[in-house]
Formats: sequence, structure tokens, C-alpha cells
Amino acid sequence: MSSGTILYQDTGFQGWTLTEINIVQPKKKPKGRDLTIDKKENNWDISSIRTQAEHAIAGVKRYRIVQNKLRN
Repeated sequence: MSSGTILYQDTGFQGWTLTEINIVQPKKKPKGRDLTIDKKENNWDISSIRTQAEHAIAGVKRYRIVQNKLRN
């Protein structure tokens, strides 16, 4: 990956980093409190971008683009 690349990451990968990569991940809700409206909107923006990527991956799997071998 080149410098300046943005990685939209899930909260399941906290602590995992790459050098020269900008990592964007949603904020977790603090214990006993709610997130601010700004953080909720930011989380929504991140999740909408990640949803598009997940749908693209599902399409690749659905049509078996990567899975099957072409035998001639």
C-alpha cells in the first residue's frame, strides 16, 4: 500500500496498525455513557463506506470469481 492510503477498519482490529497508512475506525461507546452526536455521525459514515466494500466482497464470493479454477 502506498503512503497516504486510508484503511477503514472494524473495531475488532483495534491495536493493529500499518506504517504510513491512515487507519479510520469507529469509536466505541464509553462504559456507562452515550456517544456524542458527532461521533455517532462519524461512525455512520465509516459504516456506510465499509458496507459498500463488504457488498463487493460478497458479490465476488457469490459469483465464485475467485474460487473456481478455469480448466481448458
